[in-house]
Amino acid sequence: MNALIHLDQNGKKVMERRVHEAVMKERADISTRAQYVWALSMLQCGLSPSTVQRVANHFEAVLDKYMEYQTEDLGDLFMRSMLHDSGVEVKATSRERKRKRK
Repeated sequence: MNALIHLDQNGKKVMERRVHEAVMKERADISTRAQYVWALSMLQCGLSPSTVQRVANHFEAVLDKYMEYQTEDLGDLFMRSMLHDSGVEVKATSRERKRKRK
């Protein structure tokens, strides 16, 4: 059975805020998990824990720079270009691939 709930404007705003908060928490968790994967990958490649920690300590500065470019929707391109220019090849995001097709 499908139940339909009708919300007034205030109820809709509350629901939208709660959904937004839930999405933002999930995005933060995804980012944290990605950091776990990179940190463990670096350790398994033989990098020392102190090197991995240096990378982890620099994460916020890189994220700030990403967010600066992301205001113009260029964050992914900026980061992938920086990696490419440094000799590190990574996949484009689905959003970048979609943009290229247009």
